[in-house]
Amino acid sequence: MNAVDGEVLPPNTELSPGGGSDKMNAKAKRFDLVTANRDFFVFKEALYVADPWPRKLDDLAFDRLCYAVLQSPSIQEIREIKHQLTALAVDRTEELGHLVQMGEAVWDMRALDFVETDLKPVYATSIEPVGDRVAASTFLLSLAKGDKDLAEDYVQALAPLFMSKRPTGVVWFVGDGANGKSSLIDAMYRIIGPFLTSVTTSTLEDGRDVPRLLGILGNLVRESSEARVTDTERYKALGTHEPFYVHKFHSQESYEIKSDFHTVFNANNVPVFSDKTNGTRRRTIIVPFPNRFKEDEDFNNRTFTPDFLGGLLSLLLDGAQQLRDSNYRYSFSETTIRAKGDYDEETNSAEAYLQALRHDGVEAFGNYLNLRNDYDSWCSEHGFVPLGMTNVKRVFKPYVDPKPRTVRLGDKTVKWYFFVDATTLPSELQRISSSRVGIMAREKSKIIDEATADLDKDIQLLLTDKEDIQ
Repeated sequence: MNAVDGEVLPPNTELSPGGGSDKMNAKAKRFDLVTANRDFFVFKEALYVADPWPRKLDDLAFDRLCYAVLQSPSIQEIREIKHQLTALAVDRTEELGHLVQMGEAVWDMRALDFVETDLKPVYATSIEPVGDRVAASTFLLSLAKGDKDLAEDYVQALAPLFMSKRPTGVVWFVGDGANGKSSLIDAMYRIIGPFLTSVTTSTLEDGRDVPRLLGILGNLVRESSEARVTDTERYKALGTHEPFYVHKFHSQESYEIKSDFHTVFNANNVPVFSDKTNGTRRRTIIVPFPNRFKEDEDFNNRTFTPDFLGGLLSLLLDGAQQLRDSNYRYSFSETTIRAKGDYDEETNSAEAYLQALRHDGVEAFGNYLNLRNDYDSWCSEHGFVPLGMTNVKRVFKPYVDPKPRTVRLGDKTVKWYFFVDATTLPSELQRISSSRVGIMAREKSKIIDEATADLDKDIQLLLTDKEDIQ
């Protein structure tokens, strides 16, 4: 919005037939003082001023502007001017939202290439996309403990920051402490920090600070330590880049958050999600950091020179083009795919237990109390975390008859829950072992004596779904 001349009034200004309202004219003059010789515009629902470069005017910045040009304005007056100005300003989101100034070059996140333009992008960094690519590659390789394919995964995981169209998924950098993942996050903040934020899963659930996600390139969480995520609706929206709504505090209204940005969490462990459906797991990408380094407090300052950061940025832009060429789908290494499979097993041990029962030839169980006790023992034996019975029943529901059958065994009658594909006569079923009460399987000679050493491998193969993270 260009400078407003003396005859332009704020919206809803009414002039009286006798020459106008002195109060309204005074407001118009103060409005003119704020807007004079300044080019305002709206970008992703926020107010910006263009000169000398595009700058976001949050409430604090706009307050300072008003105090500089007006005499003792009230907070209410400042808010009214900003509201009126935002309503009048041109929305330039479509025009500028895909451009990133990188030194003297401009990166087009739609074309995934550099372009010539006279526009001044909102997103900007002084780091030029040229530099020491060898040093950046060596750093990534050290994080991956010499695994070249895993080092490429780090590039894939961060490249969507500079893409308008992004692959599906929320990335988790996972590993014990002192493994370099925080340093990699810090490097990204040094490249494009003003357009990154750090909104944790708990903050996402709370909703109070979610507006920080507006107008950013990425949500790169420096440290995520939450143990549990109860409401996964917003989390899943981040993974599919779909909009979601949050309640506006001190108001009956809600507003929309467009998830048009990339999300990476940095954590020692991924939190437990209350939602055990495939929807959450399918959107969760686990990228491991296997190495461990000695403490070096000055490492980042010493290593992350502009030349190094330029080389890293250049690698990421190459990665963005590679993702485009692979139809915007991740193509991770076996190491990352295996980490994803391990995560799926740990987060839904009920599915792993179900597969183990099927492997052992189990066709029926006495009741859900028997099943619960056996499941808890199985999880303890195999190092899994047991889920609540509600989640276990949800997993078993498609595979088990909804009601128990009455079974006659000699002079006695019992009730068993059968798997829907059970084919063995009840009289030919037997308890799988003396310690596993109510868990009935086919003849031991046919099933139980099979090599149990392959059990864990079979479970992993059954549960690892490569397409979940591609």
